[in-house]
Amino acid sequence: MPAFSNVLVKVLESSSIDKVVIVFFVKNKVEFKLNSKYSEKLRCLQIQYSSNFGLLLKAPFVILWLSYIALKWKIKLIYGHGAIGAIGGILALLTRKKFIQRIYGSFLIDEIENSKFSILLRHPLDYMSFVLPSHNTIITNDGTHGDLVFKKLNQDFSRMKFMLNGVNKSEGISRTRSPKSKPLMTYIARLDIWKRAHLFAEAAAILKKEYELEFEALIIGPIVNESYAKEIQSIIESNGLTNQIKILGAVTASEAKQYMIDSTLTCSFYQTSNLGNVFLESLTLGVPILAINCNNSLGEVDSGAYEVCTDSPSDIAYRMNVILKDEAKRLIISENARKWSDLNLNSWNKRAEMELQVIQKLLDD
Repeated sequence: MPAFSNVLVKVLESSSIDKVVIVFFVKNKVEFKLNSKYSEKLRCLQIQYSSNFGLLLKAPFVILWLSYIALKWKIKLIYGHGAIGAIGGILALLTRKKFIQRIYGSFLIDEIENSKFSILLRHPLDYMSFVLPSHNTIITNDGTHGDLVFKKLNQDFSRMKFMLNGVNKSEGISRTRSPKSKPLMTYIARLDIWKRAHLFAEAAAILKKEYELEFEALIIGPIVNESYAKEIQSIIESNGLTNQIKILGAVTASEAKQYMIDSTLTCSFYQTSNLGNVFLESLTLGVPILAINCNNSLGEVDSGAYEVCTDSPSDIAYRMNVILKDEAKRLIISENARKWSDLNLNSWNKRAEMELQVIQKLLDD
């Protein structure tokens, strides 16, 4: 996840920070491969748990152990990430350490009309990540409206920092497909239900049957839900699309970027929000993207920088057909996308530096 890894590298490379301890909460033990140049500065610990309920039962013992670690290793700042980061907030209160809460996105916007008590009962860690005292709470502006959730649950709005993710603005990767090739569509996302790649497959089936358009399509991303991946493969096979659509699974970041550059059209039909890394990178690269503006998640993006659709496979197929056949329309979208990106998005280097400055200021105070 670039929002985590880019900032971590900045922290590790900071000459004023001499020790970094990362506590991973995992369901299965992970073998880490650490860069040797960070071996003296970085320590990684793992805490295993079987379920969210099990973690809540285990939390008091975990917090006591981590309190010991924080005091023994003279930790100055605790940086809690995601909902589990709320454990860091409790730890900071007990050990009187400085604390930053980092929230990458939130599904709580779907429950914003419910009472605070109801949200606490249903999502205790998510709730606490928003309400526990912190010196700063950094929330990703990813279209899930974490700022509105924070305003609902927490009155101390002054300490919230609401930031867009960065993008890779490096040059040097060019299109590798021949202009005479069939149009290529891509869907880049983890294969999980809420990423809704099935809409892409269903729309592609309509595109072939009703519009008789020749195309190639790739679904790219790690398979985190095997049964869902099989469901998508079934859609592909039952509609005779095995020669048109391929599920590639996980690829490297550079490979994913190359596939996107080679795309005639890329798509994003996620549930809750589509203002994610794939969307932002597509704007930066000038690759036309078809996306669903669910929950007005794309409200601050120039409407001319992307093509909008509903979650109806028929509507998606119709708009795919229009864009794939209209080169002039694609060029306009591409130009608008690049302009919006240049004006509104920072490189990952600058974006990570902004977060490091928040950390550094707390350490220096």
